[in-house]
Amino acid sequence: MPIFLLVVLTVYGGMHAYVFFKASTGLSLGHTAYTGLAVFMIAMVLAPFAVRLLERSGHELPASVFAYIGFTWMGFVFLFFCSSLLMDAYRLLLWTFRRPLMPSPLTAFVIPLAAAALITAYGFFEALSIRAEHVVLEAPGLGTDRVRIAQVTDIHLGIVVGPQRLEKMLQIVREARPDILVSTGDLLDSTGPEVRASLELFTQIRPPLGKYAVTGNHEYYAGLEEALAATRGAGFTVLRQESFTIPGVMRIAGVDDPAGELIPKDNATDAKVLGGASGLFTLFLKHRPLVESSAVGLFGLQLSGHTHRGQIFPFRLVTRLFFPRDSGLYSLGPSYLYASRGTGTWGPPVRFISPPEVTIIDLVKKPSGD
Repeated sequence: MPIFLLVVLTVYGGMHAYVFFKASTGLSLGHTAYTGLAVFMIAMVLAPFAVRLLERSGHELPASVFAYIGFTWMGFVFLFFCSSLLMDAYRLLLWTFRRPLMPSPLTAFVIPLAAAALITAYGFFEALSIRAEHVVLEAPGLGTDRVRIAQVTDIHLGIVVGPQRLEKMLQIVREARPDILVSTGDLLDSTGPEVRASLELFTQIRPPLGKYAVTGNHEYYAGLEEALAATRGAGFTVLRQESFTIPGVMRIAGVDDPAGELIPKDNATDAKVLGGASGLFTLFLKHRPLVESSAVGLFGLQLSGHTHRGQIFPFRLVTRLFFPRDSGLYSLGPSYLYASRGTGTWGPPVRFISPPEVTIIDLVKKPSGD
């Protein structure tokens, strides 16, 4: 965690230094204005950490204010950074080929600024536009004709994602009338009163075949034991390196996210958790969309999340370096993987070219003889 925080501070702080440089070269400001801008940017770099400290000390109102300002700024500054890099590349091309009409420093600052502001405003509404994504799969070994599963993932319940946004997500679940509801990690970001109030909404969802969840990395950041208690209190069966058989229907297996480094080494592989072929269709819940080659064929469908499909383009270009299967349905031969874009947001309450989703999966019994 200290290394992670150091990397975040270095990258985020470096991004702000670049933005400050672009502002200082593009604008004619006095010493007082430059000082004020520098103080503001330092405050914004530290805002995510201030939010956590305020939240943990029970100061919910100032934490909420800091969260909306600081995290919205985080999305905006990332978009400005990317837009400004494109502008710099364009100016470099003009300079290299000695083309006229070189944009002035002011123009090179204002255009990315306007682009970032417009995309941030649009992205705020995209983050609220939750979609139902429908998937139909033949399921060898399914013990009944059809099973409907609703998947939510990466909701990140906390100060930014609260009961109102969760209600919109759960309305899609209700309308789908699933047999099973699953959460594939990062259900919550904290365990404060606002999260407990949100989780109460889950108790109203009672699928006939149950609700199942696995941990994501943020359950560990929030405090594992408190997060597990809150998830179970919302009516979920949490699967931790184990499987559960719904008699005559299917098997569901789940693993912890490796963020906690608490998984016993002798039981660390997915193949060991899944065991041998059971004859029943196996649904495998795993937060990160990574597939161990030894596990392929031991499950019918793996449901994952984690990547948010980058959440704010072009960050997807980064996430795909680590998670090539970052969004949608992938065939693995005898098995399938579905990676969700995520249902909520982390950090900025903004999405761009990555709308949130509730995934509705219809498993259909494979006809005998096929």
